[in-house]
Amino acid sequence: MTRRSHLLVCVCFLLALFVPFTAVVTGLTDPRIIENRPLTKFPRLSPTGLLKADTYSQLGAYIVDRLPWRDRAIAERERASVALFDESAGDVVVVGTDGWRYLAENVRQPCYTAAEIDQVRTDLARLSSLFARSGRQWRLLVPPQKETVYPQHLQPRDRRSSCIADNSAALQAATRGTDPGYSTVLTATQTDPGLYHPAGTHWNDRGAVVGAGDLVDSLQPGLFDAGAYSFRVVEGEVLDTDLLRTQGTPGLDDVERAEVSRPGVEVTLIDRAGSKPAAPVVRQLRSGAPLVPGRVLVLHDSFGMSLEPVASPWFADVTWFTVNHGHQGDALVRAIGQADTVVIVLTERHLVQFLGDLVDVVRSSSPPAG
Repeated sequence: MTRRSHLLVCVCFLLALFVPFTAVVTGLTDPRIIENRPLTKFPRLSPTGLLKADTYSQLGAYIVDRLPWRDRAIAERERASVALFDESAGDVVVVGTDGWRYLAENVRQPCYTAAEIDQVRTDLARLSSLFARSGRQWRLLVPPQKETVYPQHLQPRDRRSSCIADNSAALQAATRGTDPGYSTVLTATQTDPGLYHPAGTHWNDRGAVVGAGDLVDSLQPGLFDAGAYSFRVVEGEVLDTDLLRTQGTPGLDDVERAEVSRPGVEVTLIDRAGSKPAAPVVRQLRSGAPLVPGRVLVLHDSFGMSLEPVASPWFADVTWFTVNHGHQGDALVRAIGQADTVVIVLTERHLVQFLGDLVDVVRSSSPPAG
């Protein structure tokens, strides 16, 4: 390499290093999450760190995340891939028909082995025994995955190669006998096409209301009243389009929200840990009209986030605890120990992934006081 070439390489490297910083500082671009993941953090440039290859890999990722107009480039690449090939340019999202999107992890999940299904049965039996010994009642609610309830919008190539139906059937058999078990939304979606977000992973408010009915009636039969809900369209609200965001093509759309009217019910406390709208732990207290009594703890995955606002008005004392984002440990053990009733809300794949961990946590929890 000549002296001039060497100098050119050095200049290009310095430009690549400092242009993103300059663009962000001057407001030319605003680094933000566009692929449903955190931005890469700047590496620690310690003397020992500078000798490690990982430092430079992280630095490269940090720079790429902050390149000006990167979000536009990713969005255009994605739109071109969908238009030309009817598929995502990445490997996280599966493009369906009529604007539908699916989580590739679910569509391409291999068929569960007999050992995996047996483990689910074993974990459920252990939970039942542990709760019985501690004197608590418990419930399991399974919101079926979008791929299970609306497979008709998958491309034929994806339906042919998928284990979706077999995996769901195996898990339905393994959870038979639990209360309420699989949500009745599984049946409702056969005649109602609008219970899940077409461009998102989860059920929408209409689907969550079905799940709320399953949960409330499993604890207090006859209490739930679907007629207490009305729905209104909130124009311009950001829809739960997590799959579009993962593709790098986030968008705005009208979204239908559920509103519940329970005359006489008074909210006496809503405590969100960390004061965040989507806090990992939320406790709500109510009084007035008939409510599910006792202290109820709901351990839930991301499906529970939509369930919380539509189900909480039926509980006297309910705590919602997110369990699939690392918010566990001692805090969760204490929460279980304080509960009279524990509800587990896990979608299909999370039954396989997280149920064993919950068994360990429940085993560590102390018996209820008194």
